[in-house]
Amino acid sequence: MRHATLDAAETSSPNAVRVDTLCGHRLAAQDDGLAWFWQTCAPCLRAAHRFLAAPRSQQSG
Repeated sequence: MRHATLDAAETSSPNAVRVDTLCGHRLAAQDDGLAWFWQTCAPCLRAAHRFLAAPRSQQSG
């Protein structure tokens, strides 16, 4: 399962970077190229859709 975040993460760093997900978890960011094939967590997906639908003046992150 993959998650969404508004946190900036440098995933090429050798040290795991922890990010806050849109569904409320705090996880190590990982970008292995295969994650795009995973199903997105439903709460993260709903939150991302709400964020993208909001006017830019209401977006924070």
